[in-house]
Amino acid sequence: MSDDDNAFVHERVEDVDVLRVFGDVDVSSTGRFETAMRAAARIGARLVVDLRTCTFIDSSILTALIRAEKTFKGRFGIILPEDGPVRRIFAITSLLTYLPVVADLSVTAS
Repeated sequence: MSDDDNAFVHERVEDVDVLRVFGDVDVSSTGRFETAMRAAARIGARLVVDLRTCTFIDSSILTALIRAEKTFKGRFGIILPEDGPVRRIFAITSLLTYLPVVADLSVTAS
């Protein structure tokens, strides 16, 4: 996959830094993804990665999300699509119970 197959858009919604992920993200875009997460996160603010418009992720992105959860412990959350391949990979790997999946920006990640 190429860099043209994905995009990372940062926005602030009230007191939350949101990184919206579009398209396919895999090992070829892991570095850009991690850089985008670090750039989006303000000191002390909550970071939410919104994967609802993401169409594909691989294990390198899951690893990056696990690292982010450890880095931003208590200030990190992930919004998943209701169904589809991205949600399935979280279910298959049991990460639905390990990572802080939130319903929307109004829910505090723990």
